Amino acid sequence: MGESMFSKALSGASAIGLSLVALATAANAAPSYIVTDLGTAVGSSEAYAINNKGQVIGYDWDGSVVSAFIWDNGVKTNLGSLGGTETYANAINDNGQVIGSSKTADNVTRTFLWENGVMTDIGTFNTSVFGGAGINDSGQMVGSSNFGSASHAVLLDGGVMTDLGAFGGPYFSGANDINDIGQIVGQSDTANGSGRHAFVWENGVMTDIGTLGGTIGIASAINENGQVAGTSFLSNNGFSQRGFFWENGVMTEIGVLAGFNNRSSANDINASGQVVGYSYAGNFGSGGIHAILWESGVLTDLNDLIDPASGWSLGFAKGINDAGQIVGTGSYNGNGHAFLLTPVQEDAVPEPGTWALMIGGFGLIGGLSRWTRRRIVFA
Repeated sequence: MGESMFSKALSGASAIGLSLVALATAANAAPSYIVTDLGTAVGSSEAYAINNKGQVIGYDWDGSVVSAFIWDNGVKTNLGSLGGTETYANAINDNGQVIGSSKTADNVTRTFLWENGVMTDIGTFNTSVFGGAGINDSGQMVGSSNFGSASHAVLLDGGVMTDLGAFGGPYFSGANDINDIGQIVGQSDTANGSGRHAFVWENGVMTDIGTLGGTIGIASAINENGQVAGTSFLSNNGFSQRGFFWENGVMTEIGVLAGFNNRSSANDINASGQVVGYSYAGNFGSGGIHAILWESGVLTDLNDLIDPASGWSLGFAKGINDAGQIVGTGSYNGNGHAFLLTPVQEDAVPEPGTWALMIGGFGLIGGLSRWTRRRIVFA
C-alpha cells in the first residue's frame, strides 16, 4: 500500500527536525577557543605570560639569538637586550611592565625591567631559578638573589630588596609570583635540607603549604583570592609529578590526562580559579605533551577545544588571564610556535547559511503544522 501524503509530511518534518538537532549538536561541538599564531617565520618561539589587557610576553629563537618580545593587539615588539644574545621575558603586569633576564656583552646574566620601550638593568636580582619571577600592578617584583652561600627568595619594592628567608638554615628558596595584595609564592628547602616545599609568604611570614606526598613542592602562581597553582610529587618517585591547586590550607591534585599516566604540571591560575599547565607521558620530552585546563575539579585537554583542522598541537600552557585567554607553546604544522587561545563567545551569531537553513526548516515545519492542524512544540 502506498505511503499517504500525511505520512510523507510527517517524515519530512522528522527529517527537518533531525537536521536541526544535527545543527545544534554541531554548534555545541564547535571549538571553544580561537588559536592565534604568535610565532616567528624563522626558528621557534614560546609565550610565557599574558596580562588582563591581552598583552603577551615570550621569546623568539632564530638558532643563534634569543629575543624577548611583547605582543599587543597583533603587533609584536622586540624588547631589546643588555648587550648579549639571550634575553627572556618572564612576567608582565597590567601596566605593561615586563621583568626578565638578559645577558650582557660579557655573557653575564642580569635582570631587567622593561617599560614603555626602555629596558633597565636592575642588577643581581635573579630570575633564572625555575624561570621564577613575578611583578604585580604596584611594580613590586619577586625572584631570588644570593645572600652569602645561599640563594633566597626576595622582594624588590621601590629599589629596596627584602630577603624572604627560607624554612631553615642556609638553604635555598625562590619566589615565582606576587599578587596585588603582596602575597608571594615559591619554594624553599626544608629545615633539614632533605626536601623542598611550596610556600606562601605574607606580611613577613613564610608558610609551608607542603607537597602532595613527596619531598618536593613548587608554587608557581597565585591569584588575587590567594588561590595557588603549582607542581609537586605524590611520592619521592619522579614519575609521579602532578600539578596542584591550593586553597585555604588544602592542596588538591589536578590529575593527568587519560593515557598520560606519569606527570602533569600547573603553571598559572586566574581570578576564577582556572589553572593551566600540561600533562605528559614517559620521560620528559620523549612522550606526548598536551596543554591542559583545570577548572572546578575537571581536567581538559586544550587540544580538544580547538579546531582539529587548525594545524596546531598545543603542548605547554604557560599563562592565563582573567578573561580566560591562554598562552603557551605548541607545534604549528610541525614547527614550535607560541600561541594565544581566545575563548569563543557563547552568544556568537551562527553563520548566515546556518540561519537560512534554520529559518527555512522552521518555516517548513510551521507549514506542515498548519496543514495537519496540529501544534508542534519544541523543547
